[in-house]
Amino acid sequence: MPAMRTRPSPIPLLNRRPAIHLLLYGIWILFLLWLIGIASHENRSWILELGVESDDQGVSVLYFDSGNGFTPAENAQFPLIKGKQTLQFPLPPGPVSALRWDPLASTRSTPAHIAIHSIAIRDPRSNRSPIHPADAVTPLSGIDNWISGKHSIAFRIPSATNDPNLLILLPP
Repeated sequence: MPAMRTRPSPIPLLNRRPAIHLLLYGIWILFLLWLIGIASHENRSWILELGVESDDQGVSVLYFDSGNGFTPAENAQFPLIKGKQTLQFPLPPGPVSALRWDPLASTRSTPAHIAIHSIAIRDPRSNRSPIHPADAVTPLSGIDNWISGKHSIAFRIPSATNDPNLLILLPP
């Protein structure tokens, strides 16, 4: 009578060799997922967050100076709505020497009133660094009735003003 062979169990965990292979494949998959997570953090951009309140609506534009001055090619746009909102502008990769924010492209026959309640920079890992609005924002043109408070700043854009803008200074 020939020797009886035992068949391997259909459940892989009961066989030693397939269990080790499954463990190695699982470790390899976890390692790849970890690498993808690191790569996705590096591809995310820095974000400028502005907590604002407005009594007008329109297009809000943030211009970047990466060393060549403010150019139309380097900007981020976001709609400005009536009421409170948080604007989130992605910043370009590389160093930025200055930011210019145009809260509204132009005003109509009535002036616009805008308040900035908070400013923060969010890094690619979502760590948020708040910046006090009174320390970071300087009016450049088309802005009047500037009021700087303890936690916010408010200003008015006169009626029929084109291209009002502010300079936003970032900490080094």
